Amino acid sequence: MPLYRYTALSPATGKKVTDTLTMANEQMVMDYLYFKGMTSIELKLLEKNAFQKAMEMISGIKENVLLLFLRQMSVVIKAGIPIYKALDLIILQTEDKRLKTVCQAVKNDIGEGSSLSNSFRGYPNIFSDFLVSMIAVGESKGELEYSLMQVVEFLEASRELKNKIISAAIYPVILIGAGILIMIAMVTFVLPRFMEIFVSYNVKLPMPTVVLITVSNIILHYYAYIIMSVISFVVAIYFIDKTPWGRFGFDWLKLHIIIFGPITHNVAISRFVRTLGVLHRGGVPLIRALELSAGAADNTVVAKEVKKVIESVKDGKGIAAPLGESKIFPSLMVQMLGIGEESGSLDVMALEMADYYDQETDYKIKRQMAMMEPAALVIIAVGVGFISASFLLPMFGMATSLRQGAQ
Repeated sequence: MPLYRYTALSPATGKKVTDTLTMANEQMVMDYLYFKGMTSIELKLLEKNAFQKAMEMISGIKENVLLLFLRQMSVVIKAGIPIYKALDLIILQTEDKRLKTVCQAVKNDIGEGSSLSNSFRGYPNIFSDFLVSMIAVGESKGELEYSLMQVVEFLEASRELKNKIISAAIYPVILIGAGILIMIAMVTFVLPRFMEIFVSYNVKLPMPTVVLITVSNIILHYYAYIIMSVISFVVAIYFIDKTPWGRFGFDWLKLHIIIFGPITHNVAISRFVRTLGVLHRGGVPLIRALELSAGAADNTVVAKEVKKVIESVKDGKGIAAPLGESKIFPSLMVQMLGIGEESGSLDVMALEMADYYDQETDYKIKRQMAMMEPAALVIIAVGVGFISASFLLPMFGMATSLRQGAQ
């Protein structure tokens, strides 16, 4: 168990008290201090045991495994089986070693008095804030199985949308990739052999051939530098994306890039309103629901605009006006959420908007990919045509020279 050092105000004397406490996670320490009537001032993790360190190395659980786990938990708990026993059953039947490890850790935490949500909170790389908040609400209302199923439905909808995008993009990407590889192979391996023939017959090379030969020489003589440059560029992009300003810049680009920008924008809006609807329906306070929804959008540009809405709500205002002031959120969504807020059906309107933007995203995916396929074919045709001209024009010149020589 991790060891924490806390500084808190004593309810008896009002003075600062500093002590250490062994608990499963920070939330359990905070709960302990709350029940003791102590006001926390500072909390610091002193050490972790070997198991806790090992758990931090787990990168996560596959999405389909997590979905199955949550669905099983919902069914077993609905059948009246205690959580402790439910985890035992899942540990016995699952084949995923990482899930077994996580379930055993959660079971140990519950055995020491932790709630399911508090135990999940100790593994943020596996259980998101959204998931933990929904489970906490379900526990407080005695509807844990219902909250688990809501989470499952949300994650399945997100996975289905992601799969649609991937499926639609596979063919154009493969088409362009194959075309590029073929052109590189022709320039790198085929053109040098033809060059030997052209040089031996002293053929005057046209401009397309000269350009292609120059590209071929660059690839052949500087391929190591080219590879290193590409790797350096990818690594630089990776680290820039880890910085707040870099991530913001890339997220802005994702929303405005040609072809993919409208799709990315719709996906971010759909995730935001669906998360807001699910959390609000589950009973999560509006401000907390907005905070989690901002993260669910997976776009810092959208999240920045949502933070302005949160400040407006904290000042006692509604969400429609600040949403309408932003250029990120569509006017239809703003109006519908405003109606939902006034009528007390914000969750219903949010989920309807999420379904609407999912359908819009599906339509835009089909339309944009339908445009991308012929565009990819045109690009490949132009490339192949240029390479063919680079080969054929010198051959025509060589044939003309041979015919004149024969005469």
